[in-house]
Amino acid sequence: MAIPTSTIPLAIHESPAIRCFRLIHDETRIIAYFESAGVTRTPAMLFCGTQTECQAEMTRLGFPVVAAPYHALPDAPPVAISKLSLRRKLRELGLEDAMDSFIAADAQRQRDYNDAQYLSLTDPLLAASFPLFATAAGKTEAEINALLLECRA
Repeated sequence: MAIPTSTIPLAIHESPAIRCFRLIHDETRIIAYFESAGVTRTPAMLFCGTQTECQAEMTRLGFPVVAAPYHALPDAPPVAISKLSLRRKLRELGLEDAMDSFIAADAQRQRDYNDAQYLSLTDPLLAASFPLFATAAGKTEAEINALLLECRA
């Protein structure tokens, strides 16, 4: 059940007797997705339902389907991906080893990757690495760019 903020100043969903999944978003990105019972209060859009219903709502809204629990990174640039979402996508495509080898091949790249909490797609050093990774993975730059867009959170 969707609870729009346009009709309620503070969206509130109460479910003390049942446990359900809550999807909180601002119509442009997922802010949080988790399972809970009790009261959830948020000024953002709130959708509550089963895991399947919440994932269907993510799809309907054009968001990537994320696993619970998920909380957006504070102060993350609008065009960023989590390292975990990238790893999972590359694993799905059979490219995880290519990424690990690519990162390990350059000491500075490895230090930067290890220190990063998320990957900013607007970072000039990272952006310069994408064509190199595409070559190492046997993919085109367009294929890597499409893959990165699928990983945005």
